[in-house]
Order: sequence, then C-alpha cells, then structure tokens
Amino acid sequence: MKKDSMDSFIYSIYLLPNSFNLDQLIEKSKTRKLPKITLQVLDPTWIVSKKHISAAIYHTQKAFDEERNFARDKATEFLIRISGQKQIKNALKQFGVRENSKQILVVAFGGSKEENENEELDFIKNIDFKIESIDKESLPISDIRKLSNFYKSEESLQNVEKAALEKMAAIEIY
Repeated sequence: MKKDSMDSFIYSIYLLPNSFNLDQLIEKSKTRKLPKITLQVLDPTWIVSKKHISAAIYHTQKAFDEERNFARDKATEFLIRISGQKQIKNALKQFGVRENSKQILVVAFGGSKEENENEELDFIKNIDFKIESIDKESLPISDIRKLSNFYKSEESLQNVEKAALEKMAAIEIY
C-alpha cells in the first residue's frame, strides 16, 4: 500500500435538509464514474477526527491487500472498520445515514486527490436535493461527553480518539 494513496483521501461534511430521500442518497453513492474510487456516505455523529477516518481507510486497504476483508466491497469494509463492528447491521445502526440524520460525511479514497475530489463533487452534484457544505475541520460534530460515553473513555478528545482507534483495531482480534 503506497503512502501517497493514504494521503489522497478526502472527506466533507454536509448538512441535510429536513426532508431528503434516503433511498436516493444510498443509490447515488453506489453509482459512480470511477470504479477504483471508494465512496462512502456516513452519519458523522461518532466520527472523532481525520485520524479516525485515515485509520479506517488504512485498515480497509490493508485488509483487501492481505485478503482478510470481512466485506466484499471496500465501501462496506470501510464502514465495518470505522465502526469497529464486524456485523454490518451493527455498523449501519451506529454509522449509517438514517431518515433523521442531520448531517452526512462523504469519504472518497482509492485514487489521486484530484480523482477523489472529482468523485465526491460528482456525487454531490447528482443528488436531487440541496445540501450545504460544512467546514471539514468541524470534526468531531458531537460533544466530547457524548463521544466519551459512546467509546467508553475519559472526557478528552485524545482519549476518545485513542478508544475509537482501539475499537477499530480490536475487530482483528475477535
């Protein structure tokens, strides 16, 4: 796995309108122009940081390189990795976009930075409802108290991030 492929991923957070078509959002995320690019759309509530996303991408790509992936496709494997849940149902319950989601996190990886950005922009452009971009640096979107309860850690961003990364790594053990 090349270092530059790890650095070229992109992510953005978008506000969703009060009413949006979840089925269309899911379907649009599956139909893409560049099949080598992995695009995943998540609810960012439990995403801690850019490092959390980067580690999930690393573990996803490494799992496929070493043929020890849990899922058939990289988007689902990424969901499993970032959630620290082997069961797709449980990963979706915690990190999947739902009808009541207020925001989405769009992650693209697998190509050059430009290819990843183009894939994300094409995805956003082809959604039939208006969504508003939020600054990338706004991670985490949940307050530290909620995150520390979710990850069962002390109330500091450093401790929560460490707990999230440990949860992700633990799925290899169990």
